[in-house]
Amino acid sequence: MENGFEVEERLMNNLVRGLCRRSWEEKDLLEDAHQVFERMRSRHSGIDASTYGFMIQSLCMGKKMDEALVSLQGMVRTGFSPWIVTFNNVIQGLCVEGKVFDALLVLSIMDEGGRATSRVSHNLVIHELNRRGTFLGACSVYGSALKRCVIPNKIPQQ
Repeated sequence: MENGFEVEERLMNNLVRGLCRRSWEEKDLLEDAHQVFERMRSRHSGIDASTYGFMIQSLCMGKKMDEALVSLQGMVRTGFSPWIVTFNNVIQGLCVEGKVFDALLVLSIMDEGGRATSRVSHNLVIHELNRRGTFLGACSVYGSALKRCVIPNKIPQQ
């Protein structure tokens, strides 16, 4: 690219996915994957849904939750519908870091797009809200889940 050659989008997607897979074992490759991904995004190259999913999962595994959330939002903005596991990875990582309000944002992104939510999605957030002693918030998430015909295992606890 630096020498002026065009690089095929499919090749770049494969490169990012390969770097992501390797970064699960070799953590130092995550930054390389993220740099290539960001370069593709800045050039409006055709990042496919699979590449977004791999990048988000890798960022979550690397505990780079702010970047994972930004990538998830970018994926949705681009018109892709992330897999439930992608949403759950982000929600779980955010809850582990204590960023429950960002996790609630992810639940709302799922709701806005009419995407299917899962028991896992809601359980993660309810558990974190319970842990923080935020009973009303946990009740709200529980009620929201029931409205979507999802019955969480976790219940709000005071």
